[in-house]
Amino acid sequence: MSESSDPAASEPSKAHVSNTQRWGDVQRDLLHRKQRLIGLGLWIALTLPIARDALQAHMWSHMMLQLPALAGCGALMTGARDDAVQEQPWNAYGMTGLSLCAVVLTFSMVPRVLDMAITTPEWNICKFIGLTLCGVAWRQSWQQAGWVLQGFLLGNILPMMAVAGYLYQDSPLRVCNAYGLQDQQTTGLLLNTFVVVVAAGWLWQVVRATSSRNDEPINS
Repeated sequence: MSESSDPAASEPSKAHVSNTQRWGDVQRDLLHRKQRLIGLGLWIALTLPIARDALQAHMWSHMMLQLPALAGCGALMTGARDDAVQEQPWNAYGMTGLSLCAVVLTFSMVPRVLDMAITTPEWNICKFIGLTLCGVAWRQSWQQAGWVLQGFLLGNILPMMAVAGYLYQDSPLRVCNAYGLQDQQTTGLLLNTFVVVVAAGWLWQVVRATSSRNDEPINS
């Protein structure tokens, strides 16, 4: 006669699994709080006159350091887990958030906007707020967008950046009144390098994800 399984025997293992999951959630919450604090601290540091003036002193540091740093602060301050971001009706497949990113990034690369951000405090405030919101939108939208929409966004943004970089690098005239020609050419070179690195990095992720999916065993 076979012995019936004792339900009480499985209780310790279930409790252990539950405690492990709970501890993992606590650790993730602490990590996200740290991210928010780090993002907020860096954002405040970027608003200080000494840091703001130093980054805006050169065109290359203005465009290639300050602007991405502001967006990165926004992403950190979001503090959302990439695997826990739920799709919202207003941001289906991340399209709304990524569209906001595209508009902000496009507007930020206009030479006249760079000049106005230096000469007009109100425009500089708008730049800080806009790039921060861009980082928030990217963090909330990138993962749920999927490869197709990510490729669509990068396929529009990166060529535009490349054209702007070519213009900055090869134009015999200054496009920004606040910066010199040598500074402008350096910015163009860095911008084109950034385009190549981002495109290569994204394509490598796509190839790696596709290869790992093809290597998965097929269950008969």
